[in-house]
Amino acid sequence: MSTNLFVDDSLDVSMTRFFGGSERGVCVMVSRDGQSISFTRDEAQVLADAFQAFADGEEQENWD
Repeated sequence: MSTNLFVDDSLDVSMTRFFGGSERGVCVMVSRDGQSISFTRDEAQVLADAFQAFADGEEQENWD
């Protein structure tokens, strides 16, 4: 079973929580313009930290 999650209407983005199986556990799918990507809770936390750093003007460049 999946559940739509709240995202501010000013963004054209949707988020859906779903069970990704015993290996992944509870996940979130982020969708926009017919494209989607899913993350585990741990992956979402890492991405949230990177977004927060960007929002704060403290992002780190990656030259790998």
